[in-house]
Amino acid sequence: MHAQVGSIYEQQKLIGYESVFVEGERESLDYMKSLFSDWQARNITSVLHEKRGGYANNLAAVRGLARKATALGVEIVAGVEVNGFQSSNGGGAISAVETSAGAIGSEYVIVAAGPWINAIWNMLDLPKTISVKGRDGKMHSDVRMWHYMALQEGTLGVDPDFQKTNDGRMPPVIHVDTDAPLHSDRDGKLITGKLWGLYYKPDFHFNGVQGGAMPGNVERDADDVRVDPYGPKSPEFVVTDNFADMWTSALAFCQKRFEGKHALYRQEPSGGIGCFTPDSFPVFDRFRENVYVIADSNHGFKMIGVGELVAGELLATRRALLAPFRFSRYAAGSFTRHRTVLFRGADADGLDGDGSCIVPRAPRRACAALRASEVMLFDGVTAAHFTDGGLVVESGPPGSFSTIRKETALAHSCRRLCERWRANDPDEALFDLIAHRRRAPWSRELAARVAQSIA
Repeated sequence: MHAQVGSIYEQQKLIGYESVFVEGERESLDYMKSLFSDWQARNITSVLHEKRGGYANNLAAVRGLARKATALGVEIVAGVEVNGFQSSNGGGAISAVETSAGAIGSEYVIVAAGPWINAIWNMLDLPKTISVKGRDGKMHSDVRMWHYMALQEGTLGVDPDFQKTNDGRMPPVIHVDTDAPLHSDRDGKLITGKLWGLYYKPDFHFNGVQGGAMPGNVERDADDVRVDPYGPKSPEFVVTDNFADMWTSALAFCQKRFEGKHALYRQEPSGGIGCFTPDSFPVFDRFRENVYVIADSNHGFKMIGVGELVAGELLATRRALLAPFRFSRYAAGSFTRHRTVLFRGADADGLDGDGSCIVPRAPRRACAALRASEVMLFDGVTAAHFTDGGLVVESGPPGSFSTIRKETALAHSCRRLCERWRANDPDEALFDLIAHRRRAPWSRELAARVAQSIA
């Protein structure tokens, strides 16, 4: 967990996103007390404070986006149900969408259906099960593409101002993950001795402190899950009584102000379900020639943040920032939880005969990717993912990838870096690498080779 949070911080630095990363249990406690004087959570060994983080009421945000879209001439047709798709060439491109209002001809289809993605996926005849290459290099067959999890959320009936920071400001959303034993704030009984987590925030829409905990698995097959009615109206997927005790006790574990407040928990329907991928990361990719799928691994609301990237990809060229989320990552074994090298602004130029990349002069913004990844190896490919066998490089049409041997990749990278060094072009990203500021094994090995070559 600590390494993952540190990696997020490095990526945020790369894109200029303001955040603070604190390491160490004592340092973390002191930092949190500087925000909340009553902070008392134990076994917290790192803090990532995202200064520009926040939250939005989902319904109000979506309505606001709808107003912006209609002002630009977009027609939103509500109350129409999608029942299927038509293809003019028997399994290829989609020519029309079958709806409750009749067939609608389509040149391009964009699917952003949140937790309803499983049903749309089936209508598109996309695979229900896939093969996944694991970290051990073995292929795992018949892995279910989609599964559901029940979201655990609730509200504590206090004034939202109850959760202000020491200086009287509205606080950031708090996310906590810890393995410290959690005991009930009501009777002291042990709730769990395993890893647990929660989030919470003041929320004026709910008029209280609202939050949740880790979702629970929905054991049945995704095709057997009833998504509608969604949210609190569902007769099945709402929080249980156990959640209230766990969540209010977790609040008290974190901050003293919440001790003895269990009775203020609102006993009302809450929660919902999310649709998740095998690796719990979203999928952004093209299917059936003219269908673009924006599939969250959850309920979908946060996917509004990728709209501009997807629009640019639809109108121009594939975006490197979306490359780690391609569907091809499952067969390639290149999951986003592994380190990913992104070469921003660089186009795919293919591979030459010996497995090295045909590399054009790299744009400076592509070089900056060094600071967020293990090694800057190739400037001319869309994306590259590290595996034990080498480097999986995505180039050419969607889903096309090749594996480059580690030795070939290192030799090629060393040659390229030395050429730039001797040409008096060692930009900041190269200094970062050669100065060993990256600690991944490939980086250290490459840095040693470069240092030896230019000595």
